[in-house]
Amino acid sequence: MLMRLFFTLLFVSERKQIAFMADEKSLARISRRHFATSRSEMENSMKVILYLSDMMIPFVVFYIVGIGIVQKNKVYDDFIEGAKDGLKTVVGVMPTMVGLMIGVGVLSSSGFLNFFTKQIAKVTLKIGLPSAVVPAMIVRMFSSSAATGLVLDVFKQFGTDSYEGLLSSIMMSSTETIFYTMSVYFMTAKVTKTRWTLAGALISTLAGIIASVIMTKMMI
Repeated sequence: MLMRLFFTLLFVSERKQIAFMADEKSLARISRRHFATSRSEMENSMKVILYLSDMMIPFVVFYIVGIGIVQKNKVYDDFIEGAKDGLKTVVGVMPTMVGLMIGVGVLSSSGFLNFFTKQIAKVTLKIGLPSAVVPAMIVRMFSSSAATGLVLDVFKQFGTDSYEGLLSSIMMSSTETIFYTMSVYFMTAKVTKTRWTLAGALISTLAGIIASVIMTKMMI
């Protein structure tokens, strides 16, 4: 009687273990299936976005040409006149662009940027700005391409998913090339008195940097 009861309990326990393992396999299978489904949906969404972005520029070009034809304008002549004006703008802005690029290159090559970064590293670390991100933050106000190169260096050193990498990415999206934009637009429009433009741009850049630090800390 005892042996029969023992084998009965053993059989029941084995059945429970088998059922539990089956449940675990089914849950794992469901989770893998859900992950695969979400991943496929994400890939499909990215394909749609890439398709729309590829079609956007041709659509705009054909739309402008179509509007010009409907309004009976000389589209090609207007294009030539616009190209002439564009070349005049480039010639007028080129000295300022060259001066900014040379200035940024001198600061980076001379080592002054790294020296300045080391000096303020103790202060920036307290507010959540690592020393590796400070050069990109400063150069961003002058040149977007140079700042992008510094951000790529941060990616190589720390990784894209690190605190430094995420902060650099968000900061690049939250700030603007202040001095480059002001020089280009004001020289093109022949504006000599900028008034409060620089002060407002610096305040907005500071707000963007603070928001970048807060968002990065929320994501990490």
